[in-house]
Amino acid sequence: MPRSVIPPWWTTSTTGCGCRFADLATSRLIWVNFAHLFTVSLLPFTTSWVAKTHFGGVAVCAYAGVFVLVNATYIALCSEAVDKPEVPVLSQGARGMMRLRSLLTLAAFALGGIVALWHPLVGFGVICCCLITYLRPDTGA
Repeated sequence: MPRSVIPPWWTTSTTGCGCRFADLATSRLIWVNFAHLFTVSLLPFTTSWVAKTHFGGVAVCAYAGVFVLVNATYIALCSEAVDKPEVPVLSQGARGMMRLRSLLTLAAFALGGIVALWHPLVGFGVICCCLITYLRPDTGA
């Protein structure tokens, strides 16, 4: 993954939910945040694997799988911190846009992983196209 993609994605995933909207650190919020950070920490390993195998199908599939896990934990983090009625900072439209973007990219990463098993470069292209949606971190809130 190009290094220019990581900072905008990291900013979106770490500040998009949890930290700025949660007034109280519940045990569920802490565990979901740990799970999210753990899945993010797997990205350098799968990135290295993709590079070492020269876009091997299984490596690209695992790379996409890590992004699926990252998105799944992001959705859980958002549901714990943002999708609460006590969080008046975000409008319903912004919450819906965050949820829609997360679900669509989750599906696109899964699709990219499945495609990568037969056509690794096409699967990697789907993953990269999906990451482009994170270059603009705001949701119009």
